[in-house]
Amino acid sequence: MDFRNFIKNNLRLVIFIVFVVGLTLYLFIDTRFSSTPPPILPAETTELPVTEEELAETEEVPEGTDDLAVLDGEEVPTPPVETEPVEDFTSENEQKENRPSVVEDDADDIDGHQKVAENDLLALYLKEENLSIIVRDKKSGAVMYSTVEKPVQSNEKWQNFVQSAVVIEYLINTNIVYSQADMYTGEPTKDIRITDTGFEADVDYPDFEFGYTLIVSLDENKLSVEIPNESIYENSDTYKMGNVFIYPYLGYSKLDEENGFMLIPDGSGALIHLEDNQGQFKQPYSEMIYGQNVGIDESYVLSRLFNMVTTNTPHQILAPYFGLLHEDKAFGFLATVEKGDYHSWIEAYPNGAILPYNWITSKFVLRQFYNQSTSRTSGTITIRQRKQNDIDMKLNYYFVSEDDANLMGLVKQFRNYLTDSKTFVDSETQKPDNFRIRLDLIGTELETGLINNSAVSMTTFEQADEIIDAFSSAGLDQMTVVYQGWETNGYSGALGNSSYSVDSGLGGNEGLESLLNKYQDHIPIYLADDGLRFNPHLSLEVGSNVMKKFNRRVYNEAVFGKVFESFNFLEPEEAVNRLSSRMDSYDQVNNIALTGISNHLFSYLKDSVEYDRVHTSTVFEDMIAKISENKGLILDEPFMPYWQYADAMYNIPLNSSSYIFEDEQVPFISLALNGQLPLYATYSNFEPNSRDFFLRLVETAVNPSYLLTYENSSELHQTNMSWVYSSQYELYYDEIVETYKELEAVKEAIGEGFILDYQSTEGVSIVTYDNGSKVYVNFNDFDTEIDGVQLAGQSYEVVN
Repeated sequence: MDFRNFIKNNLRLVIFIVFVVGLTLYLFIDTRFSSTPPPILPAETTELPVTEEELAETEEVPEGTDDLAVLDGEEVPTPPVETEPVEDFTSENEQKENRPSVVEDDADDIDGHQKVAENDLLALYLKEENLSIIVRDKKSGAVMYSTVEKPVQSNEKWQNFVQSAVVIEYLINTNIVYSQADMYTGEPTKDIRITDTGFEADVDYPDFEFGYTLIVSLDENKLSVEIPNESIYENSDTYKMGNVFIYPYLGYSKLDEENGFMLIPDGSGALIHLEDNQGQFKQPYSEMIYGQNVGIDESYVLSRLFNMVTTNTPHQILAPYFGLLHEDKAFGFLATVEKGDYHSWIEAYPNGAILPYNWITSKFVLRQFYNQSTSRTSGTITIRQRKQNDIDMKLNYYFVSEDDANLMGLVKQFRNYLTDSKTFVDSETQKPDNFRIRLDLIGTELETGLINNSAVSMTTFEQADEIIDAFSSAGLDQMTVVYQGWETNGYSGALGNSSYSVDSGLGGNEGLESLLNKYQDHIPIYLADDGLRFNPHLSLEVGSNVMKKFNRRVYNEAVFGKVFESFNFLEPEEAVNRLSSRMDSYDQVNNIALTGISNHLFSYLKDSVEYDRVHTSTVFEDMIAKISENKGLILDEPFMPYWQYADAMYNIPLNSSSYIFEDEQVPFISLALNGQLPLYATYSNFEPNSRDFFLRLVETAVNPSYLLTYENSSELHQTNMSWVYSSQYELYYDEIVETYKELEAVKEAIGEGFILDYQSTEGVSIVTYDNGSKVYVNFNDFDTEIDGVQLAGQSYEVVN
């Protein structure tokens, strides 16, 4: 064979082979010889109890360093995950739970629990030995247990865990592995007092010299369980409380003995079905409410290739809720973390993740560990948090039964919760949302140059006028416009400034004011502002005003941009001071699209004083409330404490993170907020399955969003916005007009109303409005019929 001819005739094949071989070698070398240890996933750092034998022996600690775990200059790994042998959960000889699911007749005693309180809806039963409770629905007789009667496939520590009302993970001196105190371990004493609505119990651990008061009460369909912060005492320097679980097994089930689901707050919401998982899932769902605490937790990146992140970040928890439903007996609950949510995790264990039980709970964190560097170059020590998080710990369980025992029943309970917490007005007086479309425009951004960075103008103010006018002329009357990168040096270059400076390359002050004035009466234009981040690469400031972690290191948010690889966070007080100063510097800013402080919460260190996330949230909330008083304000994927101040919320997720144990994603958040305030989705022009995403907009009544530029997006290739791969408005003009008109027609067909009911089965959703209109959405690729309505694949139908 003529080798040269072969190369000539198969040049593409040869290039492809060389590329694959080269890539394989690069990945092998990068993985094999990388000096960076693999990251520890969050779920692995939050595993539950370990055996006493696994407690790490620490070296003697010198005086003055009582919180140090080791002093050899080496990094201490995260406490190991418990790896006890796991049996086959599907054994035919496995003992089944024989506890009654329904108790038809009223009884003073159920399964060794004595009735202590009741109202017209619920009855509460208590077993004093371990403070276990049973909740009974008085109408249907359905019961829900809080502890396992006869644990299986468990070591002694896990048996005590599943049989206890409260479990404390405590710390011993400088040890970095949690020990467990429960209703059996540690031989606690209990002083129980029966009240009109439930009971109170003072629980003391004489050997550990700590204790607390547990308060349990009924109020209509609500069960409240609480440990007030003022009741907690710690009289020993040796033993300190770390994590607290309150009735973690309430509503548990074994394998597939109950039909139903667990609801987790992942993105839009997701369901984990109560089915036999054949032992395939080894990790639980475990996420901190309101996102990662970067002031303590270590940041990590799952995978990078050529300096680019190749994995998606899991959705943050926007609201402190979770749920559980037993469908056979039509009984379940929607739980909210009423107090202590700023330092809590939501954890859901499908069967197979350690034990053959399905259970979901909240974990309250009183103390954490963090890594403290011992030098500028290498070596770390692990330190425990010195000051306890001063939080009350309270969970509310809103029970549903019979006809309300479904997903929409849980949604209604969450709506009522938002009303009770004064987040929104009475859910019964909801107003229907008006349909709108959101268009985000990119003004300017910095790109790398041979000597200095230079600005790339993507959409000038005149071009923005042209875009808005073109869509308005096409009939898009209901638009909301967000202008990003309108300041000098663009989005990345203006972070953390103390005053606004309109970019002259876009048209300067005169051009911006002309644009705002032209549309102020009918098309609101919001100027984007990141109230949190600071760009240290363009400033000579000393880092005294940037956020420092508990380990005294400045926090660097890795963004892996083409121009700037990382940004800092400002300290909360400094962030709001600069934001306030910016708004005072330019009185033309009447509408703000705020990000940064709307969706980040952290602990931090200032002048050797540790501040927790409660303090950070209070500072941010005061500023957000102040802005909302005299300016239009929309918030970027905000946490629940800020919802009440927003005119609208944008970048609301319509899907979940798609964890392997999730069986179904559900639009829980959008259903709960329907009729309360406008919601805008993430960008439609970056969705891989545009038709499926469009159908989700129809299903949820969430408004569409597009990110646009006047110039071709290739101009952003060497900027921090290189991720914007397609945005030129001319390419999307027809699609946007078509999307707008079709969704507007859907809204007109539905009429005035808000979502009253939601059902989903086998890829078909039925959304019912309070005016009687129904929307049928078929996500399947094939045709189907439901309720006599014919639906083609990937289609919808509005029926009045």
